[in-house]
Amino acid sequence: MEVIQPPPVLTDGVITLRPQQPSDTQRIYERSIDPLAVKYTTIPSPYTIQDAKDFVALTNSPTWTQMCWAIEVDGQFAGGIDWRPYPGSRGMQGDVGFAMHPDARGKGYLSRALTLMLGLLDDAGVRTVRWHALMGNVGSLKVVWRAGWPVATCVPGLDVQRGVLKDCWIATRKRGETQTMGWDEYLAASMPRAGWAGVERDDWAEAIDTTRK
Repeated sequence: MEVIQPPPVLTDGVITLRPQQPSDTQRIYERSIDPLAVKYTTIPSPYTIQDAKDFVALTNSPTWTQMCWAIEVDGQFAGGIDWRPYPGSRGMQGDVGFAMHPDARGKGYLSRALTLMLGLLDDAGVRTVRWHALMGNVGSLKVVWRAGWPVATCVPGLDVQRGVLKDCWIATRKRGETQTMGWDEYLAASMPRAGWAGVERDDWAEAIDTTRK
């Protein structure tokens, strides 16, 4: 799907995907300085209110090359999700990225947001959507598992976080593709290929705790 600015508003009755707006600035800032965001994303650190203002302005630019939605719940910013088509792909292939405000995590909102966005991309004929996350980001892995993504694998040094190469989990979803494995089965299938030996103890605990969303 080629980039449309502003991105279309989408809703499932619980969450709404809409363009980011200046009133989101404070909560974007809070999300970006949250310890988990600092640990598992490539958001700059330190991060300032001005950085958040600049980010909102950038995502609303008519020349911006990504479609960036705010995830709105009960009238306030809960997180963000974006579609990043690859140059030269005519919008048929690209990456998805997302991050939630800490008080909106674990409530299923991000899974809803991803489902809405994938529906739009599928309807537009997008062939391939790739996800990746820094290794150990179990929360992100669970989101794509719920969305039916194939089993992830590990690619050493795939991303750069503040000047340091980082190993990443990566999975690619083809249009209409899905899997229906339970979490335990998905986790077991991913272990031989997803570099779990390098995962920290706390992240392991989250992975095996099926009571956590």
